[in-house]
Amino acid sequence: MPENLKTMTDPHYIASAVALAAGTGWANYVSQLKEGKAFSWLEMLCHVGMSMFCGYAAFELSAWQGYPGEIAGCISGGAGYMGTRLLRIFEVVVMKKTGISKEDIKDA
Repeated sequence: MPENLKTMTDPHYIASAVALAAGTGWANYVSQLKEGKAFSWLEMLCHVGMSMFCGYAAFELSAWQGYPGEIAGCISGGAGYMGTRLLRIFEVVVMKKTGISKEDIKDA
């Protein structure tokens, strides 16, 4: 295992990255409120939870690629801010690369 990966598995790095993703996800939700969206506790919790998931996944992928903890944390924050949009972008890229169309998914 590369030395960088051993360091990145430290719980402090992981907790910091997930907390940063949660904070940026919350900031994204607040910006949606400023645009006129109605507040909902359930929606806020789901939004922040999905941001935490996306941030953690981005952190792990960044660590696996060998980025330093600080850079991986920044990528985690950006992924947390993007949240479900990041997952949608990933879905579109995979569908284009595999040649799957929306019609194919509807038939499944």
